Amino acid sequence: MFNKADLLPDPEAFLAQVRERYPHAVLTSSVPHSAFRTPHSGVEGLRAVLRTSAQALRPIAQIRVPLADGRLLANLHRDAEVMEQVQTDGVVVITARVEAKLLGKLRREGVEVLLGTEL
Repeated sequence: MFNKADLLPDPEAFLAQVRERYPHAVLTSSVPHSAFRTPHSGVEGLRAVLRTSAQALRPIAQIRVPLADGRLLANLHRDAEVMEQVQTDGVVVITARVEAKLLGKLRREGVEVLLGTEL
């Protein structure tokens, strides 16, 4: 994030140059109505970048849990962002955003996990 963008003579040129090295760079300014505005500038641009980064750290996964494993189901609802849950033949298939650390733990415990690219 680069602040004080309102002081730059050409904020868009600066942003283009900076993005060669820092592709997710955002320009911000505390000046309410500064002359610069780009699609990824200011507080809204910063929010968009942070949202994208957070989502990358929590990929969408499909997790198959035996219906009898209530503890694991409860933990997933507590520690993940459950988007969908379907029950079939004694198995609960949960689609959720899950932190990579938790995904690794689930896999080590033998839980079937498919990531978004594998779905």
